[in-house]
Amino acid sequence: MTLRNNRTKYEKIPLKDSSSGDDDSGTHSSESPTIKKKSLIKLKREIGIFSGVCLVVSTMIGSGIFVVPTGVLKYCDGDVKLSILIWGIGGMIAMLAALCVCELGASIPESGSWMTFIHYSFGPLLSFIFTWMTVVVSAPEGLAAQFIALGEYMTRLYFEAGKCEVPNATLLKKLLGVPVALVIMVLNMTKVKWAVRLQIFCAFGKVVALVGISTVGFIQLLKDSTVARNNFMPGPSNASSLTERDSHLVSTGVGISAISLAIYQGLWAYDGFEVVTIVTEEVKNPSRSLPIITIIAVPLVTLLYMIVNVAYFSVLTPSEMLSSHAVAVTFGQRVHPFLAYLMTLSVCMSLIGSINGHFLATARVPFVAGRLGHMPEFLSMAHVRYYSPVPAILISMGLGALMLLQSNFDVLVTASLFTMWGFRGLSFIGLLYLRVKRKDLHRPYKVYTATAVMAILVSAYLIAVPLVFQPEPLYILSVVLIAVFAVMYKFVEKGKLRMSGIGPVSIFLQKVLLVAPTSRVAHHTT
Repeated sequence: MTLRNNRTKYEKIPLKDSSSGDDDSGTHSSESPTIKKKSLIKLKREIGIFSGVCLVVSTMIGSGIFVVPTGVLKYCDGDVKLSILIWGIGGMIAMLAALCVCELGASIPESGSWMTFIHYSFGPLLSFIFTWMTVVVSAPEGLAAQFIALGEYMTRLYFEAGKCEVPNATLLKKLLGVPVALVIMVLNMTKVKWAVRLQIFCAFGKVVALVGISTVGFIQLLKDSTVARNNFMPGPSNASSLTERDSHLVSTGVGISAISLAIYQGLWAYDGFEVVTIVTEEVKNPSRSLPIITIIAVPLVTLLYMIVNVAYFSVLTPSEMLSSHAVAVTFGQRVHPFLAYLMTLSVCMSLIGSINGHFLATARVPFVAGRLGHMPEFLSMAHVRYYSPVPAILISMGLGALMLLQSNFDVLVTASLFTMWGFRGLSFIGLLYLRVKRKDLHRPYKVYTATAVMAILVSAYLIAVPLVFQPEPLYILSVVLIAVFAVMYKFVEKGKLRMSGIGPVSIFLQKVLLVAPTSRVAHHTT
């Protein structure tokens, strides 16, 4: 069964079925007479407010807070106070966007996040392009980077937190990171509840690690506040105190371009604020839970980030931070060697949580895309016993591993980040467009119009930043890929390229993986 043709037009959404928090069963559901002969299953609603907050927190808090502060400080020309302000601005932007996502997610209670929002607002073409950009480019590159980062920090655990040179470093990172990711993948396919618990554990561990850094920084302030006073005291930029060896690490001044690029880089650490809307169908009572989860999680992460940065600057000078590739490890080494070991372990836990969050949330994108007809329908199937989207998780893992063959991850990552904010801005425009086009759409949560307008303007600003202040040919790659996927959609639309239907290969894979078609949360009549 394909739903592609049914989803090209706007439809009413009976939220009574979709937003109920009581549907926790994974048993077969009744459908319309036209498909009553087909055995359909639903994903279980396992994610409540607490686990949803943990999902958002653990996804947002990745390796960014342990690495990004160096880049933010660099663009701030070593100005400590300005860099902390940038972190606050990044949190405000993330919150602004997240509130808009809450209205869209509560009004359109289906999994898929940006893909689903764009589809309902502007139709299947733009949604198709976004889906393929995310599944084939952005998500696999991010996952591959996490594989390597996890492998790198795991080697640090053995090689004394980076003090010893790692033999065959590139190969070793892959050999260590990928097997751990495979274990996490199997867990997500067979034990969804355990995967959620792992996410809660990692979220708790990440928060404990950040609280630990904050506590150590506070103790250091009580013992000796010399470094903090030098960092935060009024006067010329702290970059003037840098050694000649490190002076090349900072920019020549703090202008609008430097501040813009600092904000852009800081937002990397806030990525993932929308993660809960990717798994809306697995959230209990989404119309109520989504806003609560967002209002708790995003400010919590922002507050933690700012406190942790203050703690960093209570121990490290701008010169030491700018010379570091892993700020948390350098912070630990500066205080005590054993703390460096704990910081490395914390980063490993953080990366495990990020990888688990990818399989728990981002891997649902091809699952939803398969139901929309944007990707092979086989990807929309779930395991008949575990009720998990096994094909979608497998394809996410496969593409992530394939990206490890690439020699330069930054090319696709940078281009995809640039493109992502373009599609986010498009979703915010769609929010206002749906208010006019679909006035009958039930909106259990609604943001101010000014909030949506500000989100659109911020998205436009973030698209313009790299083009105006740091133009590179890399961004042409995004345009090329968009054109390729647009052509692909035309082939699908004309029937020259099929994305739906069950053929011999699909039947074989169904038998091997024990998967079956899934029902949609929102049941539509034809």
